[in-house]
Amino acid sequence: MFVVQNQYNEQILESANAFDIPAWLLKALIMQESQTFPNLVSGDGAVGLTQITPETANTYGFILSDIDGICDGNPVGECDANGIASGETTASIDAGAFILRDYYTQIERMFLLQPNSYMTCEDVNARPDDPRYGEIVNRCIDLNTPQGQQQRDVLQAAWAGMSPIDQWSLALAAYNGGPNNVRIVVLDESAQANPNFTWANLAVRFDSQVQAYVSNIVGGMPGR
Repeated sequence: MFVVQNQYNEQILESANAFDIPAWLLKALIMQESQTFPNLVSGDGAVGLTQITPETANTYGFILSDIDGICDGNPVGECDANGIASGETTASIDAGAFILRDYYTQIERMFLLQPNSYMTCEDVNARPDDPRYGEIVNRCIDLNTPQGQQQRDVLQAAWAGMSPIDQWSLALAAYNGGPNNVRIVVLDESAQANPNFTWANLAVRFDSQVQAYVSNIVGGMPGR
């Protein structure tokens, strides 16, 4: 999938370099999300090449009409003969890359138990308004206990030894299903007697949509 050439190759490469993402991964994500249809709008309102939802756009401060690729009342960039706004296609690629990189960073912070990573009980108790508070508070890591300290050591060692493709697979799972789903899976696995943080092991803990999503994208990895 990643080897297919398309008219957005240059923009994808530039965005991948800017956000330190493997270019094949960003291209494969775009193929999975939109099949490179720049003005695609999904049933849940996701728009553009990277299919940013209204909720995600609001979280990150993006304006949907600036990344939907549609030449509307106030398009970004020039409009081509097909009614596609050139500036908005580039903006959509950049927005998707920015979000994917942010999810990767969030997941790294989860494994390292950094402040505000919402993994320790101290962090979780500070955010009772989260919609999945109950699920997370029942799994949170109490660093005042030997078990919590062991989980901390397990997670930090796991991230240091994890392959890049396994790390990016978790970022893709967050892009498709949200970071809290990843957080819950990581917390559950860290409490196991013999934790295994490879994607091959963790995949079954996600729903079938996320599993298929990650598989379709990672299947385009060079050498696979």
